[in-house]
Amino acid sequence: MIHFCDYKTYAFMKTCRTIYRQWIGLLLAFLACSFDVWAASFRCKYTDEDGSPMEMVLRDSFSVEKRGYLLSVFSKKVGAADSTLVFLRDSLHRSFSLSLAELPRKSCFAPKVVGLCGKQRLLFWMESCRTDVVLLNSHLSLVALSLDDGEVSIASVEGRRMDLAMKLHANSTERRFWKVRQEILSVGDSCVTLGLKGRLLRADVLADETSVSMDNSLNYVVAWEALNGLVLLSELEQVRFAYFNRPFFPARPSRSVENEFYKVVAFPYGDVLAYDKRNNRYFVVWASRALPQDDYSAALSWRAGAPDELVMSGFYDREVRCVNLCTGKITKE
Repeated sequence: MIHFCDYKTYAFMKTCRTIYRQWIGLLLAFLACSFDVWAASFRCKYTDEDGSPMEMVLRDSFSVEKRGYLLSVFSKKVGAADSTLVFLRDSLHRSFSLSLAELPRKSCFAPKVVGLCGKQRLLFWMESCRTDVVLLNSHLSLVALSLDDGEVSIASVEGRRMDLAMKLHANSTERRFWKVRQEILSVGDSCVTLGLKGRLLRADVLADETSVSMDNSLNYVVAWEALNGLVLLSELEQVRFAYFNRPFFPARPSRSVENEFYKVVAFPYGDVLAYDKRNNRYFVVWASRALPQDDYSAALSWRAGAPDELVMSGFYDREVRCVNLCTGKITKE
């Protein structure tokens, strides 16, 4: 079927199609640009001492040969194809720069070029942990790279990444760095590291018990670790439960058991959560993310004749343990 329209209508429709195509083109270009910036590299432009427009490019890449990550920093003139490698950390230290998307917005002041202690320096974040040994924590570092002579100064704090709840929705979390050690380790020029220390502490990317709401059920792992410390379940004789008044059970637990007094659910990576029907409250039996975990969803049951006694064992840690859900006392079967 053929439809006819007057010239004005046709012109209007043609204009709309043109605008639509232009918007689609701009959207695709924006997405492509964003992907390049966020996924491939981080760029920082500045003006050299001779007035030339320059650019520092930080790139994370995976090395098949080294079986790990490489953090490379290149210096180049804006628009030029050639670049010079000025900084490299290899896979032995598993070094990589932190994505700006993972840091709180008000703290995203790096990478940037600043004047510090008489020299132009590139400031950027770096997280590192050795790959040849198994370590609990990594180091979050603020690095200053001199653009004059390549001198490197670093201020770092020991800790680990955590997703801390900042809103009510489960997906509305803010990636921060959970401090394990409070002291800041410094390497390099003392004047520079002193300046880096202040910037690191003001960055608001470090978190500890005083900066996190332990009453928010989305922070149940943090709350459990604050009560029990960095321990394996096999090291505990009594667990201290973290209690909450609102539900926080996972949507799809891998295993659950229930009796007249409790409902207990478990899901991969070891988290075991419970609901106390008599007191109408939720609590955490086991939820540490600080150490390599067993999966205690392998077997959950109740001790015969003892409705408060939860019997549990893991896929790898096959030892059977009984946890008293009233007192927290742990006994071996």
